[in-house]
Amino acid sequence: MGVTEEELNFLRFYFLNLKIASKAVRVYFDYVHPPAGLGAELANSYVTLKGLRFMTKLQLNILYPSSSQKVTSADFDTTLIVCLLRNMAPRESAPVTGWDNLPHPGDTSTGADLARVKWYRNQSVHSKDGILSSTYFNQCWGDLEGVSI
Repeated sequence: MGVTEEELNFLRFYFLNLKIASKAVRVYFDYVHPPAGLGAELANSYVTLKGLRFMTKLQLNILYPSSSQKVTSADFDTTLIVCLLRNMAPRESAPVTGWDNLPHPGDTSTGADLARVKWYRNQSVHSKDGILSSTYFNQCWGDLEGVSI
């Protein structure tokens, strides 16, 4: 049983999301919230982050580990990093289409790029069939390739 072209497209795109796009988001996060001061920034944002209706107990445990552990962005997934960038000062501005929709192709703002990465990540993770047509693959790849965060 071989892998179809559509399945291969999906795997390539999933890898792009998992390895390349998520790394770009992490590098940007570390630029905005340098690792040396991350613990203090998270401590200052505790009330805000804990109050978010969608923040899970697991995510809070990752952000606020036991006192002997140092928190780093390497422990955060793309969704959590985008959440932090949206809710910790300095807050990123949402694209016109909002955080949970695919931004317009011409919107190259930082917020749009973050929303784009998050949107495609969610599309990949929640795919029911694990396939992408060549046309859609090329469109998705081009959208993520243009991200400049």
